[in-house]
Amino acid sequence: YKIIAFCDEPDRLLPVAEKYGLDFVTYFGGPFCRFTKSGVNKASGNRALADLLGIDMCEVIAFGDDVGDFEMISEAGVGVLMKNAKPSLIEEAGKYKNVTVSEYSNDEDGVARFIADYFGFCIN
Repeated sequence: YKIIAFCDEPDRLLPVAEKYGLDFVTYFGGPFCRFTKSGVNKASGNRALADLLGIDMCEVIAFGDDVGDFEMISEAGVGVLMKNAKPSLIEEAGKYKNVTVSEYSNDEDGVARFIADYFGFCIN
């Protein structure tokens, strides 16, 4: 699905991506870089699954906390960015009507708490 690389000079890795026809993304300008098969990411996986299940993307709830999650979150009917996400992602979330920032982090069971609140479940 993906390869994550660490490189102080991410531009040096571009020829590798080009040679193998891979998408190449740096996380906030490096030094962490991601190689993926072109067109394959979490968002495309969600679209394929929704299509297979015969549902519209507006019926999907997606959760994430990283750059690689944001396309998936922004395409879902309800996108939830966890409190522990990078500040630049939290700022970006404010530009989308369907994306909310959880008041909880992953370490605080943020996904479970959001689902419980959203569907009116009681959890302790």
